[in-house]
Amino acid sequence: MKEAIFKCLLGIILVSAVSGCSNNTRAKQEPEATAPKESVRDTVKENYVKFLDEAAAAPITEYELYDGFRFDMSKKQFNSRYSKYKKKENDYVQIKINSQVYTATVEGKYLDDKMYNLEFTILSVGSGDYKAPSSSDVNSLVNYFSSQYGDYKHLFIREPLTTGPTHLWKKKNLIVRVSSLYAGSEINSISLEYENYPIIRGISKKLSADQMKRIRERAEAKKNNENDPVVGMFKCKKTNDKYLFNGDGTGYFFTGGTNTEFKWSRKDDIVTLTYEAFGKEYLLFDYKKKTLKEDSESYGMLVFEKI
Repeated sequence: MKEAIFKCLLGIILVSAVSGCSNNTRAKQEPEATAPKESVRDTVKENYVKFLDEAAAAPITEYELYDGFRFDMSKKQFNSRYSKYKKKENDYVQIKINSQVYTATVEGKYLDDKMYNLEFTILSVGSGDYKAPSSSDVNSLVNYFSSQYGDYKHLFIREPLTTGPTHLWKKKNLIVRVSSLYAGSEINSISLEYENYPIIRGISKKLSADQMKRIRERAEAKKNNENDPVVGMFKCKKTNDKYLFNGDGTGYFFTGGTNTEFKWSRKDDIVTLTYEAFGKEYLLFDYKKKTLKEDSESYGMLVFEKI
């Protein structure tokens, strides 16, 4: 009897142990079954950045674009090619891709009169009345360009990395994009874009560098000037004219109901104003009295008191 009970208990323990192991195994596996959305999004972003970096670093060897356009063509050459399209209202033209007619706009961007970006924005499908593009039209274009660019590297991405679901093909310096552009929940247009990406990256870097330079200059000017005793408003009792000095190195001269902007700096007791239209003017600053003196040809020496 004891032996039977012992065998029964042993069986229950073994079943529980196996069940527990099975549950533990499932518990360990379940979190790995579905990758977190954040990690998927990060991977897509990394692939996109790598895709762009490869194109930016590539030698510029690809020039031929769609329908006779080239990256190195001038604005005049672009206009000559553009003039061959059948015109519609509002500067729209009819283009044909894989035997399908579309109504579109065509725009080129230039650096030193050489085109580095070409974009077709497809607004309507067919040659007749307006017909908005649909998802099937997008798929048709994607299938066509996939066959045309079979040896190109392909990538598909979504928002927020782009303005809409986008297929990209890359060969060396050339990136081709087909993007679905939405108005609400409906496709509003399709963008077909050709990018000479090393040029685009160079322009972007220059803009970023210029922007950072302006930010640093403004920050430095504010740092240097915000505690300057000249910062504030000065008024002349004789003429009722006023000077306003801002802490960021800018200011305004008010006279007769009008105002003129200037940039200013101070070295010791000399305040230099620089007007875009009139050039430089110099004022004398009195530390103790907190006044500015201006040598006026019309009025002689004018005194501006801080108010």
